[in-house]
Amino acid sequence: MAFRSTLSANLVNEIRGGGPWGTSYFGHFDSTDGPQTFDRMGGFAMNLPDIGSDLTDPYVSNNPSWRGTPSLNIDDTLSWLHGAHSFSFGGSVFLGTAYEFAQQRMPTITFGIEDPDPASALFTTANFPGASNAQLGAAENLFAMLTGHVSQIGGQVALDPVTNEYVYLGARKRAGKLNTYSAFIQDSWRLKPTITMNLGVRWDLQTPFWPSNDTMSMTTYQDACGRSGVKALRRWVCGALALWREGSPAAGVRAWVLWDGGTAVVGAGAGAAA
Repeated sequence: MAFRSTLSANLVNEIRGGGPWGTSYFGHFDSTDGPQTFDRMGGFAMNLPDIGSDLTDPYVSNNPSWRGTPSLNIDDTLSWLHGAHSFSFGGSVFLGTAYEFAQQRMPTITFGIEDPDPASALFTTANFPGASNAQLGAAENLFAMLTGHVSQIGGQVALDPVTNEYVYLGARKRAGKLNTYSAFIQDSWRLKPTITMNLGVRWDLQTPFWPSNDTMSMTTYQDACGRSGVKALRRWVCGALALWREGSPAAGVRAWVLWDGGTAVVGAGAGAAA
């Protein structure tokens, strides 16, 4: 979206804004793939073993998740014609966020035979002459699945961002933000009909990624610098605490020469960035 305003004969302002907004889903809690589909498995998600060929688990998804990265970008430029000068002033703001929701639906069951189980002694070359290790492993997995030998039951605990307490098979939300700010001044100075000089200064600031809830952590400058501490001399190494030091100022000068007839353009420029 853009909005252009003619403030006077030599003063024009233009503001632009927009950004993406959407969510990507990986699994759903719907009627065809919801928790009720685990009823025939006793409320567990059975992970079928490898029996020499991959078996299809009797469910579609046990860990649905969805995420998005909504953001907003606003740019504003004020153009001013004054004599031989064409000034541009402006800045931009980028507000970026990211979030992810995920949840394990049901506890998982993994079939297998552990060493203390007497059945583990059955699957040897003495009992199955000529069998390879892979075939013995496949036979053991098939036996475990058919007889209901369980080697592991797994479940996830998630930190609730509201109560700050762990919830068994609870929904997990992770969210954070990262913003960018910039400002600039530019002058296109027409020294002569055939000579134009562009001068400008720009400043950019990108803030660190910041968690929006307690399920994500962050590192402070004190943590990064460790026992040495954050002192004035070390701020350039460990990270500046002042906003202006976190920014990236830049300046540049460029001159263009248009030869008579306009058939050739020669340019030269110089710039510096911090």
